[in-house]
Amino acid sequence: MTKSYGKRGVVTEAQTRFFNEKIQPILADKCFKCHSAKAKKLKADLYLDSALGLRAGGENGPAVVPGKADESLLIQALLGKDLSLMPPKHPLPDEVIQDFKDWISSGAVDPR
Repeated sequence: MTKSYGKRGVVTEAQTRFFNEKIQPILADKCFKCHSAKAKKLKADLYLDSALGLRAGGENGPAVVPGKADESLLIQALLGKDLSLMPPKHPLPDEVIQDFKDWISSGAVDPR
């Protein structure tokens, strides 16, 4: 079963489930404290609590480039590759970072 996703095409139930089970919980647990509408002090003008905020990005540009994980600032930040970006205090497990890479590579479907 699929559902419509506006101008972006069609989102499958599997894509929605992957986002809801693998991506959104990590964003909520690790990112929203500094990157959401409820943050006490928003960092880098970046909102990760909505699809629009994720795509619009912040002061460094779009957080994700759908289809291009290696070009996405979110991946660079999670890996701590660019120290001008927020390096994680406690790096995420490799399998979680791979989930984010897979998600972005497959189009960064965000059903929120």
